[in-house]
Amino acid sequence: MWSFCLSLTARPDRALDVTIERLGGRGDGIATTPAGPVYVPNALPGEEVLVRLGKPRAEGLAARVVERRTDSADRIEPVCKHFGRCGGCAIQHLAQPAYAVWKRDLLLEILARRGFDDASIVADLVLCPPQRRRVRFAAIGRKGDAVLGFNARGSNQVIDLEMCSTADPRIVAILPALREALGDVLTPKMACDVEIVAAESGLDLLLVSRVSMNGKRRQRLIDFAGQHGVARVAFQQDERFQPETIIQFEAPIVRFGETSVPFPPGAFLQPSAAGEQALREAVQLLIPPGSMRVVELFSGCGAFGLPLAAAGFRVAAYEAEEAMIQALGLAAGRAGLGGRVTGHVRDLVRQPLRPEELEGADVILLDPPRNGAADQVEQIADSAVPAVVYVSCNPASFARDAAVLADGGYVLRQVIPVDQFVYTPHLELVALFQQGDATA
Repeated sequence: MWSFCLSLTARPDRALDVTIERLGGRGDGIATTPAGPVYVPNALPGEEVLVRLGKPRAEGLAARVVERRTDSADRIEPVCKHFGRCGGCAIQHLAQPAYAVWKRDLLLEILARRGFDDASIVADLVLCPPQRRRVRFAAIGRKGDAVLGFNARGSNQVIDLEMCSTADPRIVAILPALREALGDVLTPKMACDVEIVAAESGLDLLLVSRVSMNGKRRQRLIDFAGQHGVARVAFQQDERFQPETIIQFEAPIVRFGETSVPFPPGAFLQPSAAGEQALREAVQLLIPPGSMRVVELFSGCGAFGLPLAAAGFRVAAYEAEEAMIQALGLAAGRAGLGGRVTGHVRDLVRQPLRPEELEGADVILLDPPRNGAADQVEQIADSAVPAVVYVSCNPASFARDAAVLADGGYVLRQVIPVDQFVYTPHLELVALFQQGDATA
C-alpha cells in the first residue's frame, strides 16, 4: 500500500507506507513503489512499514523505519543490544529456518546469473556458531580513551561497543582495557584498525594506523599486553608494509586439525574455528576418491594443507607471503609431516602456476582472496588436472571464475555453502569441479 498519489514522485524525507516483498543481498527489506524499489533496513517480507525516504541507492531509494505496523512470523528478538545501529551485523532479527533459506537463495541467484541454474548441486547451508576468533575493529582516539567498535550501518561513525554477540568472549572481555590503552596511543580523532585473534595461547593484537609509533606509545602497548595477558602486539603502518612485532610474550598458536601452528603477525586466518572446521570437512568430502597429490594455491599457513597431509595426502602448498610458508613448514616439521607437505613462496596473482607446472596433480585446491583468482583460474582451465576444489569467501568472484573453468571443460558438480559470518550477508562456500569426462 502506498500513502502518496501516483502522480507524485517519491522525494527524500517523504514518509510513506510500504509492504516489504523480499530481502535483498545486504539483508534489507525491499518494497516496490511507483518511484522504484525502496530499501528498508531491519524489515522482513510481509511486514507493513511506515518509512521515511532517504538518499538514492541503486535504482531506488534508501529508507529508515518510522513505524513497523505489522510483524513477520519469522521475526525474532535480536541477540545484541547494538543491533540496528552497529553495521557489524545486518540480520539478527530473522528466525533461523528463513535465514538459512535467504542465504542459500543469495548464492543460487548469483550462480544463475553466470549460467549455473541447477539448484540441485547446491547443498543446504551449513550453519556455524556465531563466535569469531578473529575480529577487526575500528578505533578513533578521544581525550582519555578511544571509541572502539564497528562502523555504524551506512556511515563512517564508529559505534562504541559494550558487547558483541559474534566475537569470542575473550575478545569482548578485553575491550574496556584496550579502549583505555588506545586513548594513550591515538591522538583525538586519529583512527586505526585493531585486529584481535583469540589464539589458543592468548590474544594476538595487530594495530593498523598511520600513527608514529614512538617509544612512549610502544611502552604503553607493552604495559597493556603484560597487564592483561596478551600474547603478542604488532603494528602495521598500512597495508603496504609488513607488520612489526612490538612485544611477544608467547607465540600465538592456532590448531589446523591436530596440527599446532605458530602464525605470524597479520597472517590470514579463517574468522571462526568452527567455520574453518566446516570448510575443512567440506574440502575433504569433495576431493574425489583416489586423489593423492594435491596442489594447494593460496595456502596461507596450512589450514587445509596440513590436515590433508595428516590424512595421507601429498600436498604442494603455494602462498605469496614467505612468513606464512615458514609457519607452515615449521608446523609440518614439528608434526612429522615434512615428507607429505612442501611449501613454496609464489605470488599467484602476479605469477600464476602454468598448466605444465600443474601436471601430475590429482586435484587443485584453491582458496583465493575476495576478488578471486582470475588469472590463475585461466591457467587451470587450460590444464589437464582432473579436479578442482575451490574455497571462496565471495560468491560473486567465485561465479565469475566458475564460468572460466566451465569454458575450459570443467563441470561444476557440487557447492556447499558455509555460514561463517553469521548475521551478515557474507557467505563462504566449497565447490567441486571435474573435467567433463570425469565420473561425478
